[in-house]
Amino acid sequence: MVADSFYGNDFGFRHAWRQRGLSYAVPVEPTTVVWTEDPNRPLPPPKGKGRPRKYPPLESLPRPQDLGTLAGQLPNSAWRLVEWRQASRGRQRSRFARLRVWAAHGWRKQEHPLRVAEWLLVEWPMQSTEPTKYWLAQLGAQPVGRRRLVRIAKARWRVEWDYRELKEELGLDHYEGRQWLGWQHHVCLVSMAYAFLRWEQARLKKNFWCDLADGEEVAANHPQ
Repeated sequence: MVADSFYGNDFGFRHAWRQRGLSYAVPVEPTTVVWTEDPNRPLPPPKGKGRPRKYPPLESLPRPQDLGTLAGQLPNSAWRLVEWRQASRGRQRSRFARLRVWAAHGWRKQEHPLRVAEWLLVEWPMQSTEPTKYWLAQLGAQPVGRRRLVRIAKARWRVEWDYRELKEELGLDHYEGRQWLGWQHHVCLVSMAYAFLRWEQARLKKNFWCDLADGEEVAANHPQ
C-alpha cells in the first residue's frame, strides 16, 4: 500500500493496515518522532501497595527524536547511492539511509498503542543541504533490501501517472451526472478501457517480464 503523507502521518491508519496484514510504505513529515530502541520495556517489580503497573514508567523509556534530527546524526556509512528506475530524464538515483524505528506518537500523553518496529527510509540527495523525504514502511516477513525498499517507496509516482492518464486520455473526470449508479458505470468503463490499453501496450512490448498469451492474466503483485 502506498499513500501520501496525510495518511502516512496517521499512526492509527498504519496500525489498521498492519491489523489487516497489509504491507505499506508511506511518506511522513520530518517532525514525526520515533525511538531507535524498542520502547516495549519490561515492567518494574511491583510495590507492596497500590495497583500493579500495566506499562513501564515514562522516565524508563528512551528519549524519542524527530526524524529530521535523527537523519542529521546518521554517520556517512549509513548512506548509499541507489538507482530505482530508468526514466525519460535518465536514471533516477539518490542517496538513501534506512534503519529500524518505533513510532512514538502520543508518548508525552502517555498513550500506549501497540508499538512495532517499522523501517525508516530517508532520502538525502547529493546536491541537497538536508534530507528531503522520509518514509515509514512495514513489509511483514518480506525481505527488505535497500533498493527494493526504495522502489516500493517511490511507487506512488506510477499511481499518480495512471490517474492522470485516466483523466486526460480516457475522460475519467468528464462525468457530469448526478446519480451514483451513473458515476459507478462511468468509472468502471473507463477503468476497463485503461486496463485493456495497458494490456495491449504490455503485449506488444518486447522482452516483457511474462508471456501474455490469450486468456492469461497479468499478476498484479509482480515486484517490477
